[in-house]
This record gives sequence, structure tokens and C-alpha cells, in this order.
Amino acid sequence: MPPTALVVGQSVMKAFQHLSTQDLHTRRVEEAYRVVVECITAVDPAMRLYMFGSTAVYGVHEKGSDVDFVALSKTDVEDGKGEDAGTQVAKGLQAEFLGKLARVVRQKHFSWNVEEVRRTRVPVIRVKGGSSVDFDITVNRRNGVRNSALLRAYFEQDPPCRWLSMGVKRWSKRAGLNASVVG
Repeated sequence: MPPTALVVGQSVMKAFQHLSTQDLHTRRVEEAYRVVVECITAVDPAMRLYMFGSTAVYGVHEKGSDVDFVALSKTDVEDGKGEDAGTQVAKGLQAEFLGKLARVVRQKHFSWNVEEVRRTRVPVIRVKGGSSVDFDITVNRRNGVRNSALLRAYFEQDPPCRWLSMGVKRWSKRAGLNASVVG
């Protein structure tokens, strides 16, 4: 007979409970955040930096994972419209901003590996070697922030779901099913 949902839930909670007493690696994320804010301000002082993805959703940073950041304008944040712009013009503007940002990051942190990834659905800068946390930066893409905030709100309402979600994510990574580059 298969285990009950309660038994499975308790098992998942037990498997991840140790995270609540460990270094959650958030200091490194905070350091990376400060560095990226400094670089974004050098390009456009009106832009604001937000974190999204698993680090924002779960409130912990797993070693080996990257952190996702997005630079948003005041209009991006206040405009309640649905979808992020996906036109070629929007991508061109995003790539232009990210090109300027990549130059600033390289100038200020010359030992870091900064890669501009332009030919993707969402233009992004990938940074490795910074603050001992790898991170990606994109611009004017607010849906990731909204989705992360929504998931985090769900997990705050029902904390055991957070642990279950972390368990499913870990399992899917180990099984080779969680890779954003392949969908």
C-alpha cells in the first residue's frame, strides 16, 4: 500500500528541515545584489533592480544555483499591463541596455566572466565568478518578478508547500528534467 499524503509530506518536511538552521547563503546573494545595483545605477539611475526565481521564491540560495535579477523602470513596475513586450524592437532595446551594463560590469569587475546572450527569447547577461554567486541579469521583463511574488505568497500561506516544491525541484534537477535552456 502506498504511503499517505501525510506521510509523504512529513518525509519531505524532514528532508529539508535542516535548511532552517543552516547558513542560507543569502549574504552572498545580498553582496551580488549590491554590486549589480551599483552597475545598473551607472548605466541608468532611474532603473531599479529586483530578484526573481527560486532564490526569491524560497528565500534561500542553494549552492551551485545562480541568482536571477531584472532591472525595471518605474513604468515597468507601475504599469499593470499583462505580458512583457516580446517584439524585436523591445528585444533590441533590452539588448542595448544589457550591452551597456555588460561593459560597466567588465570595467568594475574585470576578473569576472561576463557573457552577453542576445539570441534568445529573453536577452540576458550571465556573470560567473562574482561574489562567489553566479547570476543572470535581464531588463524590462517583469513577469518573473510577479510570478515569484505570487509563488512566495502561496508558500507563506501554506509553508509545507514550500518544502514540497523544493523537493520536487531538487528531484527534477537530479532527474535531468529541470533545465530552463531546454524548456
